[in-house]
Amino acid sequence: MRHGRPCAAAAQQSPPLQQLTVWLSVQAHPVSLQQQSPCSMEDQLQFLLKEYFESPSTPPSRKKQIESQLEELKQRPDTVAVCERLLSNPNATSPYTHWFCLTVFEDLLPQWQSRVSESLRKSIREFLWSLVTSSQHRTAFASFVSTKLYKLLVLIARQEYPSEWPDFFDSIVALQQHDEALCLNLLKIAVEEFANVRDQDAIHASRRAHLRAIIESECPRIFRLATQALLRVYDSEIMHNGLPFAETQDASSALPSPGIGIGLMSPLKFTQHLVSSPGTDVLGYSPSKGLPQLPSPVYRNGSGNYERDPSYAMHMTQHAQLSAGGTALCQTALDTIHLLLAWIPLVDPFPVQIVVNTLLKFAQLNNSHVSELGARSIACLNEILARKYAPSSVADFIVLLMGHICELLRFLTSTLDSDGEKLAVTVDEDYRSKVTDLVCHFVTQHSQRAESLAGDFQLPELLRLFFEYTFVQQTAGDFSACMRVWDQFVEIMAATNQAKDASQAALYLSRYQGGIVGLASRLIQRMETATNTKDWTPSEVATVDKMSLDLMIAELYPSDVLQLCFELLSNGGMAIRNALGRKSMAAEQRDVEAVKIASFVFGRISHLFTKQFEATFGASSAVMDQFLSLSELLLDHRQASDQLLSLAGNVLDTVSLYAHWLMLFHQTAQANFEAAASFDALITRLSLITTRFLTFDNDQVRMASSRLLCSLSETVRPDLLKQPAVLQVLSEMHQTALTFPQDAKINLYRFATNLFVLPVLNAKTSEQEWKSRSDMFGQFMQPLLSAYLAVIQSQDMAANSNRPEVRQQISASLDALSGCLLAVRSESTLPKEVVFAALRPEIRPVASLLHLYGNDDAMLCLLLDHISLLFNALRAQMARENMDVVMDTIELFMSMLKGDALVAHLRRPTGSAVVERAIGFLSAAIDHPYKGFSQILPQVIAFCVGEIYPRCIAGTDKAFDGIRPLFFDMLYKLLLNHWRHFFGTRVGAMVGREQSESRNEAEFSAIIQIFVSSFQGQDVEIFKQNMTLLTQLNDKCRLFHKSYFQDHLAVPIVDLLFDILLQRSHDFLRDDIVDFVSRIMVANMDLLQTRIAPQFLSRRHGAHFFAIKVRFLPQHVPANKPRLPIWQPDD
Repeated sequence: MRHGRPCAAAAQQSPPLQQLTVWLSVQAHPVSLQQQSPCSMEDQLQFLLKEYFESPSTPPSRKKQIESQLEELKQRPDTVAVCERLLSNPNATSPYTHWFCLTVFEDLLPQWQSRVSESLRKSIREFLWSLVTSSQHRTAFASFVSTKLYKLLVLIARQEYPSEWPDFFDSIVALQQHDEALCLNLLKIAVEEFANVRDQDAIHASRRAHLRAIIESECPRIFRLATQALLRVYDSEIMHNGLPFAETQDASSALPSPGIGIGLMSPLKFTQHLVSSPGTDVLGYSPSKGLPQLPSPVYRNGSGNYERDPSYAMHMTQHAQLSAGGTALCQTALDTIHLLLAWIPLVDPFPVQIVVNTLLKFAQLNNSHVSELGARSIACLNEILARKYAPSSVADFIVLLMGHICELLRFLTSTLDSDGEKLAVTVDEDYRSKVTDLVCHFVTQHSQRAESLAGDFQLPELLRLFFEYTFVQQTAGDFSACMRVWDQFVEIMAATNQAKDASQAALYLSRYQGGIVGLASRLIQRMETATNTKDWTPSEVATVDKMSLDLMIAELYPSDVLQLCFELLSNGGMAIRNALGRKSMAAEQRDVEAVKIASFVFGRISHLFTKQFEATFGASSAVMDQFLSLSELLLDHRQASDQLLSLAGNVLDTVSLYAHWLMLFHQTAQANFEAAASFDALITRLSLITTRFLTFDNDQVRMASSRLLCSLSETVRPDLLKQPAVLQVLSEMHQTALTFPQDAKINLYRFATNLFVLPVLNAKTSEQEWKSRSDMFGQFMQPLLSAYLAVIQSQDMAANSNRPEVRQQISASLDALSGCLLAVRSESTLPKEVVFAALRPEIRPVASLLHLYGNDDAMLCLLLDHISLLFNALRAQMARENMDVVMDTIELFMSMLKGDALVAHLRRPTGSAVVERAIGFLSAAIDHPYKGFSQILPQVIAFCVGEIYPRCIAGTDKAFDGIRPLFFDMLYKLLLNHWRHFFGTRVGAMVGREQSESRNEAEFSAIIQIFVSSFQGQDVEIFKQNMTLLTQLNDKCRLFHKSYFQDHLAVPIVDLLFDILLQRSHDFLRDDIVDFVSRIMVANMDLLQTRIAPQFLSRRHGAHFFAIKVRFLPQHVPANKPRLPIWQPDD
């Protein structure tokens, strides 16, 4: 392009640019800047940009003025010509000036085809191309300016190729001869912009598809250029400058001998037999029974020595050195390949195999200078595997991948420094993560194929190396990622094993037994180490604890996992016993953690003992004996350290998980005299241990004890009333439970209630015995109820209501009564009648407390929880005798939370908790088609629609996010259970189109409006939930078939959902929305033809013949309260 002084450049404008200048002058808005000559404009522009970007003293207010002035300069008719001159002489101007000038050209793109003539487009295109191809100009531009220039050129090509710029790709490819980096940079941007058009770009869908097809047709050529660049750099720089990898061991010693095979996956290598554990001979294989011999990735040479098969190996390089240009070129090439691999079809004619071979060469680069290239290369391989690429020669592909993955893992698990640190610890974190993902993809996609290959010997070696790689990871994140890979492999093993017959399954499991059991052993050790290490946070330790790999392995090899855990439990228990025997109140942390881990794993595999009760009875009895012996040891040391008390809680929680095993033991004891004696002794021992732990002043121990007692009374159901220790607890419960944590207190009263209302397992109970049980339970609860009622019915209760001792008495009593209700909530009628008879005196007085504590959020939440539970647990009994109390309570409650009172609650931090309890309370009352409820139903609807909805649900306050699903579920229950309030027919009698007239239409419309208004919000979960609820209402009550719905609601709802579909704001719910709309239309096809379709089409042309007016709820909603508008179409 032209150079020289700016004025001279202005005089030499090309005719096309002059035409563009004229066009801009027509399109420009009036500007406030005085018209100046091109020279003064250049000076002004550079001055403004320098002041804006380079002057540190420019205040924000001045920057806003400069922004306004720059926008005005853009609108001047000679701006394009000035920008051309400035870009033609880049050395004389700053990068900020270059950026601004390119922005001026970029602003033309939205109207490129419609407002810019063909000759003007060609002139600008040639000018920009000359800047790109001129080395003098390109080197003068900053990197971010060059990137913008490349992108601008590609965006022009995106509009003009192939009609006006047919040689665009040919021109780029031609650049390879003298500037390979420029060629690949342009290709990379072309792939990005052609194949991934953004939503904000105004490009038609057909053109978008065409652009992607263009890139697809160019893919072979782009792949060829990218791989050629990578291979050239690899041969000229990496292989020339890098050092070959020298292992610390020779090949023969690093590899397993052919006689061991997969057994070497185990870190123990089973050179010593594990100590036999109880039940080993009845649970299956033991790791010490010998392993099959499998071939290894080695061969015998002419001298009889073992060497690695070179066909599966790759020469690793260390300390690879790349020039800055070589690194940048490889990064661009790998990024381009990754962009293409994300979507192109992985079939011929695309050279995927050549790309894979090239990527494998770069995958080894992991030292600090080039690890980013290695990570990008592995990311490309992961993309290929994630898309389940399987070529026709899949066996060769799998062997190739396995060989290279083995070399990578062998390198990363080697030690090259004097500190003995594994290379996997020192490499870049991103590279390490990509390697783990690569193994995960291979295991998921190809491990079964690898097993089936004839003469397979690579997969065992890969697993062995990945085993080493897993346990050199130092962080919880890296270790968890590796564990997820093993999860995948063990899941595949389980599925494969399930598909085989018994003999084949045994052979298959024996093949991996040594390695997988070794994995379980090391995993348990790592869990113990993670708990003790200071490098992992508690959340990271919890993440590792939640992994279920030990459980999955136990499903395959129960005997072996039992043996490992039993040794850990017995050895740790013995160490603790010795420590306490030395009069020490503490034990080694590692021993305590060992027992905790063992109890944790035993808890997770408890179902295995239940599933194979008879076969595993010896082993499970020995485990139970270990837990009880350890508990008895800790009972004798009440002043033990906190860590030992915490251990006691863990052990009790584990025993609770064996409740179903104890139940099976109980059933066996009922049919076998010898088993009965053993079971009775075990229950006596358990009862004594658990009740003694209740006396410990430790909340964790009390919680665990109360949970275990609940499990015994609910699931095992022995005759615990014969146990002296249990009777002693019952006699003191009303006094001792007051000091317990809330959950422990509730559990204790659940336990006590179970003793009276749940008969012994499999026992038949006569009517007389039920009466006796009811009397006994009433006598047991009488002291608590008497003290509670004496407080709340006293004459000075109003004055004393806020005294701490009164509040504590009420809170403790409500917790106890809630425990009784929870015990029978899921039981049959007779147990509920027992509890109802005992609690009848407290039902009416408790409602009066709502008024006293109306402004106390904590007590109000407690009372609402209790009343809701009372109605849920004793629904039939309450409806029979106390429905008037329920109605009065609802009216009182709604009057308390109305208007200013509700606003006052919402201003407090706990206001959302009160609203949540309120919705729960109303849901409990609504979820029953009680006839008398219709008397207050209009008030309930008004309260929900006029108070709760506008103040809590309709807004965007995140404090109510957890409440909104409960609110909509409550409205659904209201419509479902009280359908006759709106349409006057029974749900079960609805057949065909409903002809009855609707009633209470305003209330019904308001509720439906609330549902539909949620479709306009941003909460996708609420959107989906409410579509589901309305669909269920249609399935059960034929909602969409109702005349009122079709006449007044269907069209606005469908129209709203059509808008949502067109806006694509919830595109991933498209199928659900379409299904929902189709259900409305199918209910009345005439509606589609006469109203829905015409309105939709008319609105697209600007006609609004179906307006939506607003009217309000009927007169029972107070006039000074916010009201919810509902829809009604124009006449």
